[in-house]
Amino acid sequence: MIYADYFMLPRLADICSSYLKYYVTTKSVLQLMLLAHAHNAEQLENYCINFIALNEKEVIESRAYRHFKR
Repeated sequence: MIYADYFMLPRLADICSSYLKYYVTTKSVLQLMLLAHAHNAEQLENYCINFIALNEKEVIESRAYRHFKR
């Protein structure tokens, strides 16, 4: 997805972001959201935001969130 954004291939970026949706967990959601935001993957970013909203308690209690806050 990084290279798809770099070479301005929006269709490939969409394919990559739709593939990455399967790997969104409470541990990886924050990292994937930042990656999506940095590389203009709006669908993946919105998916991550919705995932956080639906699983707020688990995300906040995760170790990844404590590292994210720093």
